Amino acid sequence: MISIQFLYDIYTGGAHPNQVIETRNFGRTPFQELSLDQFPTYKNQREFLSEISKFCREEVVRQKRARFQDNAEHTAEQIWEPDQWEDDWIRRGAGPDWKNFENFYIEGDAIRFEFPPYQVAGYAEGFFACSMPFAQLEHLMRPEIVEILRGGERIDSKG
Repeated sequence: MISIQFLYDIYTGGAHPNQVIETRNFGRTPFQELSLDQFPTYKNQREFLSEISKFCREEVVRQKRARFQDNAEHTAEQIWEPDQWEDDWIRRGAGPDWKNFENFYIEGDAIRFEFPPYQVAGYAEGFFACSMPFAQLEHLMRPEIVEILRGGERIDSKG
Protein backbone atom coordinates (compact mmCIF):
# COMPACT_ATOMS: atom_id res chain seq x y z
CA MET A 1 0.00 0.00 0.00
CA ILE A 2 1.19 3.47 -0.82
CA SER A 3 -0.37 6.40 1.05
CA ILE A 4 0.33 10.03 0.22
CA GLN A 5 -0.80 13.10 2.14
CA PHE A 6 -0.83 16.63 0.73
CA LEU A 7 -1.15 19.67 3.01
CA TYR A 8 -2.01 23.02 1.47
CA ASP A 9 -1.98 26.45 3.09
CA ILE A 10 -4.25 28.85 1.25
CA TYR A 11 -4.33 32.54 2.02
CA THR A 12 -7.06 34.60 0.41
CA GLY A 13 -6.65 37.78 2.43
CA GLY A 14 -8.75 36.95 5.50
CA ALA A 15 -7.82 36.89 9.17
CA HIS A 16 -5.73 33.76 8.70
CA PRO A 17 -4.81 31.22 6.03
CA ASN A 18 -6.79 28.05 5.70
CA GLN A 19 -5.37 24.54 5.60
CA VAL A 20 -6.58 21.83 3.28
CA ILE A 21 -5.68 18.13 3.48
CA GLU A 22 -5.82 15.75 0.57
CA THR A 23 -4.82 12.10 0.65
CA ARG A 24 -4.39 9.37 -1.94
CA ASN A 25 -4.03 5.66 -1.25
CA PHE A 26 -2.92 3.00 -3.70
CA GLY A 27 -2.74 -0.77 -3.67
CA ARG A 28 0.42 -1.92 -5.41
CA THR A 29 -0.55 -5.32 -6.84
CA PRO A 30 -2.28 -4.42 -9.08
CA PHE A 31 -1.58 -0.70 -8.86
CA GLN A 32 -4.88 1.09 -8.28
CA GLU A 33 -6.25 3.93 -6.20
CA LEU A 34 -8.30 2.85 -3.21
CA SER A 35 -11.07 4.76 -1.50
CA LEU A 36 -12.35 4.00 1.99
CA ASP A 37 -15.75 2.84 0.75
CA GLN A 38 -13.98 -0.03 -1.04
CA PHE A 39 -12.70 -1.47 2.27
CA PRO A 40 -15.86 -3.05 3.74
CA THR A 41 -17.86 -5.87 2.26
CA TYR A 42 -21.10 -4.74 0.63
CA LYS A 43 -23.26 -5.93 3.53
CA ASN A 44 -20.98 -4.27 6.12
CA GLN A 45 -20.83 -0.77 4.61
CA ARG A 46 -23.08 0.88 7.22
CA GLU A 47 -21.52 -0.90 10.22
CA PHE A 48 -17.97 -0.13 8.97
CA LEU A 49 -18.74 3.57 8.64
CA SER A 50 -20.53 3.61 12.00
CA GLU A 51 -17.52 2.03 13.76
CA ILE A 52 -15.14 4.59 12.29
CA SER A 53 -17.45 7.46 13.18
CA LYS A 54 -17.90 6.32 16.78
CA PHE A 55 -14.16 5.80 17.25
CA CYS A 56 -13.24 9.20 15.77
CA ARG A 57 -15.91 11.14 17.67
CA GLU A 58 -14.68 9.63 20.95
CA GLU A 59 -11.06 10.30 20.01
CA VAL A 60 -11.71 13.96 19.12
CA VAL A 61 -13.42 14.47 22.49
CA ARG A 62 -10.49 12.76 24.25
CA GLN A 63 -8.00 14.99 22.42
CA LYS A 64 -9.98 18.13 23.21
CA ARG A 65 -10.02 17.16 26.90
CA ALA A 66 -6.25 16.57 26.83
CA ARG A 67 -5.62 19.94 25.16
CA PHE A 68 -7.83 21.65 27.74
CA GLN A 69 -6.02 19.99 30.63
CA ASP A 70 -2.60 20.82 29.14
CA ASN A 71 -3.52 24.49 29.21
CA ALA A 72 -1.70 26.04 32.19
CA GLU A 73 -4.72 28.20 33.05
CA HIS A 74 -6.74 25.17 34.12
CA THR A 75 -6.38 23.13 37.28
CA ALA A 76 -6.03 19.34 37.19
CA GLU A 77 -9.55 19.03 38.62
CA GLN A 78 -11.17 20.83 35.70
CA ILE A 79 -12.41 18.57 32.91
CA TRP A 80 -13.56 19.78 29.53
CA GLU A 81 -16.98 18.54 28.44
CA PRO A 82 -18.46 19.46 25.07
CA ASP A 83 -21.44 21.78 25.15
CA GLN A 84 -24.29 21.16 22.71
CA TRP A 85 -22.77 23.40 20.04
CA GLU A 86 -19.36 21.65 20.18
CA ASP A 87 -20.98 18.21 20.34
CA ASP A 88 -23.04 19.00 17.23
CA TRP A 89 -19.89 20.21 15.43
CA ILE A 90 -18.06 16.96 16.23
CA ARG A 91 -21.09 14.86 15.21
CA ARG A 92 -21.33 16.66 11.86
CA GLY A 93 -17.60 16.58 11.09
CA ALA A 94 -16.99 12.98 12.23
CA GLY A 95 -20.49 11.58 11.73
CA PRO A 96 -21.19 8.47 9.65
CA ASP A 97 -20.78 10.03 6.22
CA TRP A 98 -18.13 8.86 3.74
CA LYS A 99 -17.11 12.44 2.91
CA ASN A 100 -16.05 13.00 6.55
CA PHE A 101 -13.39 10.30 6.21
CA GLU A 102 -11.99 11.05 2.74
CA ASN A 103 -8.70 12.14 4.29
CA PHE A 104 -7.17 8.91 5.49
CA TYR A 105 -3.94 7.05 5.03
CA ILE A 106 -2.35 3.85 6.27
CA GLU A 107 0.15 4.29 9.06
CA GLY A 108 1.70 1.02 10.22
CA ASP A 109 -1.18 -1.17 11.39
CA ALA A 110 -3.71 1.67 11.60
CA ILE A 111 -5.91 3.78 9.41
CA ARG A 112 -5.28 7.43 10.24
CA PHE A 113 -8.09 9.91 9.67
CA GLU A 114 -7.19 13.60 9.42
CA PHE A 115 -9.58 16.45 10.21
CA PRO A 116 -8.51 19.93 9.07
CA PRO A 117 -9.56 23.10 10.89
CA TYR A 118 -13.32 23.69 10.86
CA GLN A 119 -14.25 20.05 10.27
CA VAL A 120 -14.61 19.01 13.94
CA ALA A 121 -13.53 22.20 15.74
CA GLY A 122 -12.67 25.84 15.17
CA TYR A 123 -9.60 27.10 13.37
CA ALA A 124 -7.80 28.05 16.61
CA GLU A 125 -7.98 24.43 17.81
CA GLY A 126 -6.07 23.22 14.75
CA PHE A 127 -5.97 19.76 13.22
CA PHE A 128 -7.33 16.61 14.78
CA ALA A 129 -6.35 13.09 13.76
CA CYS A 130 -7.47 9.62 14.80
CA SER A 131 -5.44 6.45 14.28
CA MET A 132 -7.74 3.44 14.33
CA PRO A 133 -6.08 0.00 14.34
CA PHE A 134 -7.40 -1.78 11.29
CA ALA A 135 -7.70 -4.93 13.42
CA GLN A 136 -10.82 -3.25 14.88
CA LEU A 137 -12.37 -3.14 11.41
CA GLU A 138 -10.90 -6.27 9.86
CA HIS A 139 -14.01 -8.39 10.51
CA LEU A 140 -16.02 -5.96 8.35
CA MET A 141 -13.52 -5.68 5.50
CA ARG A 142 -13.17 -7.44 2.18
CA PRO A 143 -10.49 -10.17 2.38
CA GLU A 144 -8.52 -8.70 -0.52
CA ILE A 145 -8.30 -5.33 1.28
CA VAL A 146 -7.08 -7.04 4.43
CA GLU A 147 -4.35 -8.66 2.29
CA ILE A 148 -3.31 -5.27 0.92
CA LEU A 149 -3.18 -3.73 4.40
CA ARG A 150 -1.11 -6.63 5.70
CA GLY A 151 1.34 -6.21 2.83
CA GLY A 152 0.29 -9.23 0.78
CA GLU A 153 -0.85 -9.29 -2.80
CA ARG A 154 -4.38 -8.59 -3.77
CA ILE A 155 -6.47 -11.72 -4.33
CA ASP A 156 -9.14 -10.15 -6.57
CA SER A 157 -8.31 -7.32 -8.96
CA LYS A 158 -11.96 -6.25 -9.35
CA GLY A 159 -12.93 -2.98 -7.59
